[in-house]
Amino acid sequence: MDNGPKNRKIRICFAAKWTNSPHMQAWMNYFIHNEKYDVHIITHSKEEIEGAKTYHLLAWSKLKFISGPLQTRWFLRRIRPELLHADSLTPYGFYAALSRFHPMVVSCRGSDVLINPQRSRILACITRFVLKRADLIYAVGEHLRRRLITLGADEAKVTAITIGIDGNKFHPNADKEGIIRKRLGWIENPLVVSIRNFESIYHLDLLIRAMPFIIKENDTIRFIMAGRGTQESYLKGLVDQLGMNEYVKFMGYIEQNELPKSLACADIYVSTSLSDGISVSLLEGMACGCFPVVTDIPANRAWIQDGENGFLVPTDDPKVLAERISSAINNKALMERAKKKNSEQVKKRAAWEEIMRTIEEAYTSLITRRSGTPIWISSVTLVAPSEKILEDCDRDGIHLVPLPAYTSKGVRAVNLFRLLWKGLHIRAHVLHTHELDALFAGLIIKLLTGRKLIYDAHEHHASMIAENPKIPGLFKPWVESVIGAMEEIACCFVDEVITVNRTLQKRYLRIGKQAVVLYNCPVLSLFDHCFEKRVTGVSSGRPVVVYQGGISRTKGLDKFLFALTKVKEKFPDVMFSVVGKLLGGEAPRNWMEHYVKTFDLTENFKITGWVPHEEVSNYLNSANIGVILFQPTHYNNRIGLPNKLFEYMACGKPVVASNFPEIRKVVTASKCGLLIDPTDSEEIARAIVYLLEHPEEAMEMGRNGRKAVEEHYNWEKMEERLRGVYEAVS
Repeated sequence: MDNGPKNRKIRICFAAKWTNSPHMQAWMNYFIHNEKYDVHIITHSKEEIEGAKTYHLLAWSKLKFISGPLQTRWFLRRIRPELLHADSLTPYGFYAALSRFHPMVVSCRGSDVLINPQRSRILACITRFVLKRADLIYAVGEHLRRRLITLGADEAKVTAITIGIDGNKFHPNADKEGIIRKRLGWIENPLVVSIRNFESIYHLDLLIRAMPFIIKENDTIRFIMAGRGTQESYLKGLVDQLGMNEYVKFMGYIEQNELPKSLACADIYVSTSLSDGISVSLLEGMACGCFPVVTDIPANRAWIQDGENGFLVPTDDPKVLAERISSAINNKALMERAKKKNSEQVKKRAAWEEIMRTIEEAYTSLITRRSGTPIWISSVTLVAPSEKILEDCDRDGIHLVPLPAYTSKGVRAVNLFRLLWKGLHIRAHVLHTHELDALFAGLIIKLLTGRKLIYDAHEHHASMIAENPKIPGLFKPWVESVIGAMEEIACCFVDEVITVNRTLQKRYLRIGKQAVVLYNCPVLSLFDHCFEKRVTGVSSGRPVVVYQGGISRTKGLDKFLFALTKVKEKFPDVMFSVVGKLLGGEAPRNWMEHYVKTFDLTENFKITGWVPHEEVSNYLNSANIGVILFQPTHYNNRIGLPNKLFEYMACGKPVVASNFPEIRKVVTASKCGLLIDPTDSEEIARAIVYLLEHPEEAMEMGRNGRKAVEEHYNWEKMEERLRGVYEAVS
């Protein structure tokens, strides 16, 4: 079935910065370009991201930490992802934590762990809050993992990972043609490259202050500084002040597709950062064959052994930095050894595809673990009209709160207020409302109490209400439009919508609600037996045609009897049985009794009245054929998919059913019966006669129907979907 898990995409939401975040872009693109995933991104960035649905957060300066969580929570309710990944503890991790969404992954990259918690007590509290809420925490380095644990993270939830490098892009031959060197006019010069952004954390003035010492030793060396940031003017001014303009080229921000060339053209990679979670640019430089000269901080010590595959330098001494760069330029053998060692190390420890597969497996594990977690429901209360139960009571673990049965419109109106009153005083976390009047009561309760609200729509109520004979024909379209609009507006505020067929599902999709289809299917165990005994009181060889449920003229009462008259001509002993009660009052009853008497159908027609549901299968099993004769009197009938169809199929009975869209889909796909024009009693009769005259074909249709119910149309299958709805709101 198309609602099953095999055919749908896994919906993942990232809360992350996109602009100036190439590494997170690569991470998200891995899932965007994987057909198994439906990716949504909540971001302060302004770009529209190709392949993903983007939700832009409005940034209101100092109100960001108030508006951000509210907007994030609103977007998540629209997206309904199966997993949320927030990049960095602040601000996105904070937004995600306040949304209370699970499963939640947070990735920590450096400053959000090493610097921000030290800046203020508020940021330290926010950090601990986010770490407590997260289900999985990624630290881009072992030193970050240890720091997160000291900040209060659960050690079992923290995983150290490397942001991988794509070896197909970053390799020593990325600029084999020497395009960058030719463009700069530095074909034979030793090149030193820095690709860190122009921010104070990266301490690029250290490199610039080292340049005069380097040039003094070797004036052929040239420097590439690629990046952008708030210190750009200051750094350019410093270069000018030190007289280094002819030796330095500011390249601006380099796009990801050009970055491998810019690194592969260089001899030395320099990073003067004061703090890092992991320097991905260091790994990229190593993969492209550059000799690393980097500051002596934990993130770099994880990859560089001083004097073996690079140099580690102090964060505050430009002379030492200059000495190490000059030393490396003059030691070709060391550079070649380091190039080989670094290439092997990056391939072994930072292979992009392997790392992303590990992350994908972790995502899948979290989603599976979450979806497989049982929902512990401490109590269930049912508030509904009842003729037999007059006082509150408990039955089968359910607390029953009866309302007076609907004997008039006045009682129904008063019951709406009773329902509202009861709902406000019952301490429920989730309100599961059935039908339209309960929806409006539930909506008021939700707005007053903040409880979760599910709307279960079994019918197209607007068309049903408009069909009331007391409403003049001229006003019927207007009434239908108004009721429909009221329902759609109310649905905008509910948390989940359940409905009974695809046509109604499409209606709710048009207003932005991902309605879940729960077919009105039988409990399979109630129809597992197959009685030969005929409980309708007829002999075992007599053909029986059954209609199950309440019957009225809009459900084909007159056509049922007209068809009986014609079928009786070929099968004089045929029995047409209604397992249910007559609807509509005295007028249809008088007409029915007159017709039965006039055409001598007393021995061929029986109406049982109300039958307990657990006994319905006994009556159906005694029949040869089940019929559905919904008339096209209003839209709800034309799109209906009644439970009697599935109950006939569960009993292995061939069906004769109205040729309406939803019924047609099931009958055609299952090959379980014949479709007829429900307004043509002769066509109905011909279909019944055909099945009675071709018992083998009728039995095959019955077996097909039973098989379809066992595989798809049973309550056990629908229960899984209902649990999914409860999980979504819990």
